[in-house]
Amino acid sequence: MKKTILITGASSGFGLMLANKLHAKGHTVIGTSRTPEKYAGKVPFKLLRLDIDDDASSPGAFPAEPSFQTW
Repeated sequence: MKKTILITGASSGFGLMLANKLHAKGHTVIGTSRTPEKYAGKVPFKLLRLDIDDDASSPGAFPAEPSFQTW
């Protein structure tokens, strides 16, 4: 069963490796990064702007994605 997976810190290191592996397996990956514009066209999945250390950045990340279903 294919899943939609949210990965914070998906622009480098472990987060990037995990996001690439899951995307290669056919899952839909939504990654977050403090500076997603730096990685435009360089990753095969969608990157949203989110800084988990900044509470003010959190609300802006997800209203732009009405297809997200949360539980």
